[in-house]
Parts: sequence; C-alpha cells; structure tokens
Amino acid sequence: MRKPGIPPVPKKVDDRTRFDGAVKESLEIVMGRAKNKSALLDPTTATLDDVVAKVNELLLTLQE
Repeated sequence: MRKPGIPPVPKKVDDRTRFDGAVKESLEIVMGRAKNKSALLDPTTATLDDVVAKVNELLLTLQE
C-alpha cells in the first residue's frame, strides 16, 4: 500500500480537507491501522530469513 504524498501546508484561507486527509491516511498506514495489516511472525517457527523478509516489508511500508 502506497502512502499518499502530503500536499503543501495550506494557508489559513485555504481548504484543509485534502491536506488533513493525506496526513491522516499516511499516519494510519505507519501506525498499522490501515486495511493492509502486516502479519505477525510465529516466534516458535520463524527463521532468520523470515525475520529479514519481515524487516524489509516494514521498511518498504515506512519508505513508500
């Protein structure tokens, strides 16, 4: 899931709807409250490769 680009901060007279919506959606993705939640690893069966893949997944989510 790609985070929306955050538009320039609006001036006092501008409508803030687009800005507020983009900030809210980005924060929901980063905080894990968006629809596409990352699955947890099972600590009893996770391998090092699983952990590396999960860390990479999380980094991609934060950097998009």
